[in-house]
Amino acid sequence: MDRGIKVGIVANEFFDADINRVGGFGWAGRRAIDSFKSDIRFADPVYFSGESLKVSNPSVDGTRIIAPAKSRLSNLRAAWRESPDILLCIDFRPSYLRWIKLLPRTPVVIWVRDPQTPEAVARLKSLRLPDTDMLLEPLKPWDFHALKRFVGKTRILRRHVVLANKMEYMNDMIPAVYGLPKSGVILPNPDIIDYNKLPAPKSEKPRVISLGRLDPLKRPWLFLELARRFPSVEFLMLGKGFYKGSGAWTPDDVPPNLRLMGNLQGPEKLELLSSAWVLVNTAIHEESAVSMLEALACETPIINFIESDGLSDRFGICLGYDTGSGLTSIPRLSNALDGLLNDGARREELGKSGRQWVMREHNTKNFLSSFESICRTCGVHVGSKSVG
Repeated sequence: MDRGIKVGIVANEFFDADINRVGGFGWAGRRAIDSFKSDIRFADPVYFSGESLKVSNPSVDGTRIIAPAKSRLSNLRAAWRESPDILLCIDFRPSYLRWIKLLPRTPVVIWVRDPQTPEAVARLKSLRLPDTDMLLEPLKPWDFHALKRFVGKTRILRRHVVLANKMEYMNDMIPAVYGLPKSGVILPNPDIIDYNKLPAPKSEKPRVISLGRLDPLKRPWLFLELARRFPSVEFLMLGKGFYKGSGAWTPDDVPPNLRLMGNLQGPEKLELLSSAWVLVNTAIHEESAVSMLEALACETPIINFIESDGLSDRFGICLGYDTGSGLTSIPRLSNALDGLLNDGARREELGKSGRQWVMREHNTKNFLSSFESICRTCGVHVGSKSVG
């Protein structure tokens, strides 16, 4: 009996605070794993970590997590022992090449999720602590063109390397970011939440929420400043900081109308997202953040600085890109929030249309169908091992 397609997930995070940081890449990996496990066409997936973990060779919810060892031979044995039919990389980081190169005949899918164009990198480099010239979180010099060099070297093996975009608009970013031709392949997200029901009704009194790591790139200090300007509104900040370097941000002088909720998951997080009137995203850069899609799935409109395929304009308010600490944008941010808080009909319309869009575009059925199509293109067929 055929065992189904065995997928190897490759990423730098697993969305488990006990193992490493929690972020959008980790969310995508966990949701992909859950989707594969729900379909008999796929065997149990395995997770290959691009970075070291807090624990060695753990297992989470029955999924094996292979941490990189110091010995190349140990890594080779681990990769061959698992022998995945296809690798699904959560975007691309040069550290992924460790596992990709150890499986030279295995097709590779790069799931493009947050491509950093030269313009985005320039904005990231401008990030500063408010009222100082300190760069809070050093920008890691990712060598995205390492993927182009790898693709060039692997052509002799006729190995399949497919770039699949989370959303169609990201296709235009591929040449500038990775130095490779556009692909046109779309691999949407699986279900963002349980679409069968909303976790909770909207709160009776105004409630504003943020969701994300409390790290400098997210500029969480803007949410605190916004709360100070709306003392009669409840503000909830979900998430925790993972960056521990010099200049790491910690909350200070928190206004009484703001609650720090920590890192919440599951029904508790979705209940708060659903009850909120507005989600505010203060990050200096991130493309169509998962937190935005989760909010829309909960009928919560968004205010955002990022022009991600016009999502904020369609289902909330987009303030447009800014740089530095972002404090000069506080008046615009305040005006946008005030407008939404005082227009219930608009909030309801934006929330409902946002949920409809998320349900239509990002669901497990579309994800699995698209991934199966990619597998067939790579010569990996349902119910059998790779024949490519």
